[in-house]
Amino acid sequence: MALLKCITPYAIAVLLLAVFYVPPPLGKTPYEYLRAFWLYSGHLPSVQATRYDYLMFVVQWPFATCANQSCTYEPLPDFFTIHGMWPSNKRDPQPAYCNGTLFNCSEMNQQPQLKSDLNVSWPNLINISDNMGFWGYEYNKHGTCCGSIYNQTAYFRTAHQNWSKYRVEMMFRDAGYRPGNSYTLTELQAAIKTKTTKNPALRCKNLTKSGGGYLLWEVVICYDPKGIYVMDCEPNLSRCSKVKPILYRDRQIDELLYI
Repeated sequence: MALLKCITPYAIAVLLLAVFYVPPPLGKTPYEYLRAFWLYSGHLPSVQATRYDYLMFVVQWPFATCANQSCTYEPLPDFFTIHGMWPSNKRDPQPAYCNGTLFNCSEMNQQPQLKSDLNVSWPNLINISDNMGFWGYEYNKHGTCCGSIYNQTAYFRTAHQNWSKYRVEMMFRDAGYRPGNSYTLTELQAAIKTKTTKNPALRCKNLTKSGGGYLLWEVVICYDPKGIYVMDCEPNLSRCSKVKPILYRDRQIDELLYI
C-alpha cells in the first residue's frame, strides 16, 4: 500500500474524492488537496519562484490544532510539532508549487534515521497513519520553492534540526509558562526571543464562546532565505491579540468552538 501511494497518489486521490469526501490535511481546502495530487501526476503546470525573502519555520501546538477537528494521533504530543518550513515573501504573491523535483517516497525510505526523527518532530496529527502523505504535501507545495538551496533530504533534515534547536515548549517552561494558563502576546514572544534573540510570530485561534479570547496555535521562527540565521519576523505575521490574554491550552475542551 505504501508503494502504491508513492507511485499513484493522484489516482488514489481522485478515486477517494469521487467515491466519498476525504477531509484535506491540516485544514487545507479541497481545492488545495486535489491540486497537490494533480501536481504529482504532472497534469498541472507548477509556478516558478524566482526569489523569496525569508523562510517561515512553523510549529504547532497539538492541543490547539486538534481543538476544532478530529485527530487520530493519540495521545496527542505534549510538545510543539512541525507544521512546515515555507519560503515566503514580505508581500504577496507567496511562492507555492514551484518548478523542481517533487517529493520522492523512495528517497525518504532510504533515510531510516531521518524518517524516524520526522515521525516524532513532524507527525500528521490529523491522520497518524499517513505521515508520508503530509510530508509530500508540504514538500511539493513549499519545499520545491527552495530547491535551489535544499534537496529533499536536506530540506527535511534542516527542518528537524531547527525543531531540535528551538523547542518552543521548553522555552515557555524556562520562562515559567505552563499549559493551562493564559499569557500576553508580549510575554510569549519574549520567552522565545530570549533563546533566538529575534522576534517570532504567533498565530492563534479565536474562541467564539468565551468573550473573544485567543488560543495559542502556532509559533513562527523566521530565517534568512538560505536558512542560516534567525531573523525578526514581520509584525503582521502574528495572528493574536496584542491586548487580550492568550490561552496556552493543556487539554481537549470540546464545548468550545473556534474560527
